[in-house]
Amino acid sequence: LGAEIDLTIVSGRNLVAKDGGGLFSKSKSSDPYVRVIFVGQEYGKTEVVKKDLNPTWNHTMKMVLEGRRFRPDADIILSIW
Repeated sequence: LGAEIDLTIVSGRNLVAKDGGGLFSKSKSSDPYVRVIFVGQEYGKTEVVKKDLNPTWNHTMKMVLEGRRFRPDADIILSIW
């Protein structure tokens, strides 16, 4: 019992700027990446795209879920950092 999932993370748009330029300046950019999590376990992550609020990753990965790891009712979480 299991599943094989092919996943492609293409891009992000209009992300929130989180990297500031100093103590009193506003955030102007971010260095975003995406983490892929399933049932509390990280299965992979994209490369970091420096100083970009509209990053393009084109990251392809394969998730192989077998045995106890396979839960058809669980969500795949794509977390942008």
